[in-house]
This record gives sequence, C-alpha cells and structure tokens, in this order.
Amino acid sequence: RDEVGAFASAFNRMIERLQATMATLEGEVASRTRQLSERVEELKKRSTDERLINQLLTYLQGCESEEEVFRVVSHLFEGWAPESAGLIWRRQEHGGQDLLLVGRWGLADPPVRRMKRRDCFVARQGVVHDRTRAGDSGLCDCMGQGRYAWSICLPIKERGDVIVIIQVMFGLNGSTLPVAEQEALRARLMRIVEPLGLALQNLHLRERLRDQSIRDSLTGLYNRRFLDDRLNTEISRCERNETPLAVLLIDVDYFKNINDTWGHPVGDRVLIKLAALMHAAVRESDLVCRYGGEEFVMVLPDITPDQAIERAESLRQRVEETAFIIDEEGNRLDLTISIGVAWYPDMGHKGGQLIRAADIALYRAKRGGRNRVEVARELAPGEPEESSPPAC
Repeated sequence: RDEVGAFASAFNRMIERLQATMATLEGEVASRTRQLSERVEELKKRSTDERLINQLLTYLQGCESEEEVFRVVSHLFEGWAPESAGLIWRRQEHGGQDLLLVGRWGLADPPVRRMKRRDCFVARQGVVHDRTRAGDSGLCDCMGQGRYAWSICLPIKERGDVIVIIQVMFGLNGSTLPVAEQEALRARLMRIVEPLGLALQNLHLRERLRDQSIRDSLTGLYNRRFLDDRLNTEISRCERNETPLAVLLIDVDYFKNINDTWGHPVGDRVLIKLAALMHAAVRESDLVCRYGGEEFVMVLPDITPDQAIERAESLRQRVEETAFIIDEEGNRLDLTISIGVAWYPDMGHKGGQLIRAADIALYRAKRGGRNRVEVARELAPGEPEESSPPAC
C-alpha cells in the first residue's frame, strides 16, 4: 500500500509539472501569436502608409497649383484613416501673418477659417505638436478640435518658414486613444507628410521658374511673351461668348528726357511706380503687361468701347495728377502718358491686329501733342498704314 501511495504521489507531481509546462508553453505560444499578430498589423499599416505615400507622389507630380495639392491631400487622408478628421492651414502669401483654412476632411468644422500666426504655437515654433482633449489649451482651441481625444499638428516648412500646417484628429466624442497608439500614429503621420513638403517645394520652384519666364523683372508685370499667348486666348473666349474686348497701348511721354536728365535709376523708379499705379487701376479679370521700354499694354475683356475710352481717360488723368518723387530731397516729375485704344471685333480678330491698331492710335496721340487718348479706326481698303512712332 505504501508503494502504491508513493507511485500515485509521484505520478501526480509529474502531471502537475506537465500541466505547468503546458501552461508555460501555451503562454509562450499566445505571446508569440500576439507578437506575430501585432507584427502583421504593423506591416499592414506600413503597407497602407507606403501605398498612400506612393499615391501622394503620383498625384502630386501632376498638380499645377496648391489648390490641387490640398484637394488631393484631403481626399487621400480621408481614405487612409476614415475615422480621422483633418484641417489644412496655409500661411498667407507674400509675407502675410494670417493662417488660412485651405482644406479639410472628415467631420472637422473649425469655428474660424482664418487666424493669426502669432496665435499658433506650431506656426511660430515650427515643431510637431500633439495634444489630448485634457491637454494644454493654448494651442488649438481656436481650431475647434476639442471634441477629439487626440490631435496632432505637423508643420511643413520652406526655407525655414512654416508655410502649411496639417492637423489630424482622432477619437471623436468620448473615445480614447492609448499613448502607444498616439506614438505610432505620430511616427506614421510624420513619415507621410514628409513627401508632401517636398512636393510643395517642387511646385513652388516650378512656379518661380515659370513666373520668371512670363514676368518683367523690373516692374513685376507680365511681359510681352505672356501677352502674345494670353491676348489671343482672351479674344477666343470673347468670340465664344460674343462679348467685346479692348486693348490700351500706353506710352510714357518724353521718357528719354527723364533718363538723359536724371539717369536710368530714376527712370526705373518711375516705371515701377507707374506699373503699380496701373495694376491698382484694373479689375482682377484685366491684364497689364510691360510691352517693352516705356510702353505698356492693358487688355480689358468684357468692356464696351465707350467704357474702354473712359477707362483710358481716367488712367491718363490719374497719372497726370500723381506726384512722382524721384529722390530723398523731394524732387518730383510731372509725368504724362499717351494712350491708343482699339477693340475687338471692330479693329481686328487677332491679337497682333489689335496691338497694331492701338499702336497707330498711339502714334496719332503723340503727333497730336501727347498726354491724350486716341481711338483706333478701321483702315479703308487700300489706305496705307501709318508708321510706328519714334522713340520719345
């Protein structure tokens, strides 16, 4: 009986050890399975991220403007994380200090569409910043993301300045987001946003190069190359819509005397100020170009002949009444201009025809004493064209 008891006791201990070993193995298997599942999930997310990055790169290469870029980003982010919401803020151009809302997705609905740069920590500091619903309130309350458990703002820089902020929000209406998941999302988002910054920089570089090819370097107005393309496009549009179009050819009176008397730097300053004055006098749909030297062209679509003549006379008077200060001592020039006016369709159906008609009218204004507006006329059959005006 003692031997049977000892055997039974030994057998029980063996079973217990086996059970303990099995439990340990099962725990290890479960742990390995969990790690494998997490790894598979991580690879799936990485694969999703890579697809998104590839899509971003593909689409962004074809974008011709920032508006297209922001539409693409909003669309792809919404597909990448349907449970998220997001906002895209763009710094105001030309050194402005405001941030403008230029894109959004999901249920993001900020109470403002514009805010001061000084009120945004990310815009000022240029660093990634994230917060929870219970976190600091000094950064993003004005962006209206208080309903979300976690949000992150990612800056995109150009030449050291923040030009765009991508804000992504997760965990709507009471849901929580564990810290580990926040860290994982932060890393994923930073990896995704990086090519977006490069794409914007490339876009801006292309825009600068294009701008240099169609802008006059002195005045900032469009140049003759741009005018040659754009004028015929505008004429075609007016032809389709059966609307008129006017061309004003403008010349500075006695500009050669200004250069000879005061020097070319003063002449340049006069042209710059005159260009700014003309640019301020036109509508958004109008076009102002430096045609060459001291000559400028205005293209005024959807305007009647009487309105074009009135606009030309108004511009002439405004220049005559403007003080052109030429130095720190307050010396001023009394500047005047002469203008030739032509319009589609009466004076031509091509850009070159309208420019030529306006040039002939300008010549008459010069011969008539300058500082005046002359209107082009149709040439009678066989009538010789007048020659171009001499440099003045």
